[in-house]
Amino acid sequence: MKLAGALGIVALVVIAVIGLVWMLNRQSHAIVVESVSARSVDGMPGTLVVLAGISNQGRADWLLAAGSGEASASSFVNPTDHAGPLPVASGSTPQLALDGVYLLLTGVEGDLRQGRLVPVWFEFREAGKVVAKARIGSALPGDTDLSAPARTLELTGAAPEVDLDITALNPGWRLQLRTSGIRLVEPGGDSDGNDLFGHAHLYVGGLKYGRVFSESVDIGKLPVGTHAIRLELYSDDHRALTVGGRKITDSGLVTVHR
Repeated sequence: MKLAGALGIVALVVIAVIGLVWMLNRQSHAIVVESVSARSVDGMPGTLVVLAGISNQGRADWLLAAGSGEASASSFVNPTDHAGPLPVASGSTPQLALDGVYLLLTGVEGDLRQGRLVPVWFEFREAGKVVAKARIGSALPGDTDLSAPARTLELTGAAPEVDLDITALNPGWRLQLRTSGIRLVEPGGDSDGNDLFGHAHLYVGGLKYGRVFSESVDIGKLPVGTHAIRLELYSDDHRALTVGGRKITDSGLVTVHR
C-alpha cells in the first residue's frame, strides 16, 4: 500500500510539472490578433484587403502565412523588397496596414456587404495558428493602387530629412532619429511655425510597427535572422511625405544570431 501511495504521489507531481510546462509554453507564445477588419475594392469582385493588429507578449516569432477558408487565394502585399515570413518582435504590437504589409484575399465567395464577418487565420512559427473574424467595412476606391495604397503629400522646395542610428540592447534594439526640417509631434500638436510638423512610421521587414513621435524608440527582441528596419516621414494628417515621387526615409539592417 505504501508503494502504491508513493507511486500515486509521483504521478501527481509529474502531471503537475507537465501542466506547468504546458502553461509556461503557452505564455511564452502569447500572440493575439485583434481589431481585424476588411475592405472590398470597387470594381474587383471577390477581393478583400485585410488589416489587423498583432500583440506579442511572448517570445520573438515569425508570421508565416494568413488566409481564409472563404477565399480561393491569399497573399501578403509588401511594399518593400522583403519576401518571406514577417518578424514579430517580443513585446511588440505591429499591424497589417495599408501603408505597410497587408493581407490580400481573392476569390472570396458571396456578397461583400458591409458588416459581414469573414473567418481568417494567421500562422505563426512558434505560436501556431490564430483564428479571427474580419468585419467588412467601407470599400476602397476602384483606382486604388494595391501595391502602394498609402496617401502621399508631394513637397516642393527644401525637403525634411531623417537619419536613423540603431544600437543593440540586451535584448532588443534602440532607434535614434535625427531629423531636420520637420518636428516630430503627436497629431494636432503645436509647431514653432517654421518647420513642417508630423511623425515617422516604423517598419520591420515591411511590417508596420507603429508611429514615432520622439527621437528615440525601442524594439524588443527580434527572431533569429537579418531584418531591415525603416523609418518614413509622414505629415500630421497621415500622408507619406514625398519629393519627386519618392518617400523620405532612412533604414538599416540588424542581425540576430540567437
